[in-house]
Amino acid sequence: MINWKVKEMTGKRALLGLCLLLCIYFVVQQLTAVKVGDPAFSIVPIPDTSKLSEEITINVAANRITDVFGYEVNVDFDGSRLVFSKATSMIPGVSIVPIVKEGRLQFASTKTGKDGGESGDLVLCSLTFRTIAPGKAAFSLASIKLVDSQITQTVYNPKARTYVKISSKESL
Repeated sequence: MINWKVKEMTGKRALLGLCLLLCIYFVVQQLTAVKVGDPAFSIVPIPDTSKLSEEITINVAANRITDVFGYEVNVDFDGSRLVFSKATSMIPGVSIVPIVKEGRLQFASTKTGKDGGESGDLVLCSLTFRTIAPGKAAFSLASIKLVDSQITQTVYNPKARTYVKISSKESL
């Protein structure tokens, strides 16, 4: 009878060990999937509050990118509260003159030369606006096209959103 209980306990330990091993396997698989996933995009306002006639900057950031040689960003903004001022690429190279039409800004830039593309986490560009009316001014990242060093294009629709609160000059 004692031998039977010892065998039962050994079987339970083996089953518990197998369950733990499977749990560890699935956790490692999930962690690996996060690291190798698609790029993630965000738009960050600097500052996130402003007064009338002041400038604000929106940084368009990309995470987990690989071999990005060029890009095109399309940002929707509140044209009733903001006027576009300038765009600056954070990747050295050649940029197009930004196209602004009915609350949508399109900006593109590409590297030049034989060097490979950029990889990792970085800010692609900074977009500067001047505030013209008080209220909550919304921004959304409508789409991003990434081009690698082999001229392969991939379009993303990240739906990243943010806003800036604009107060009148009298408000602090």
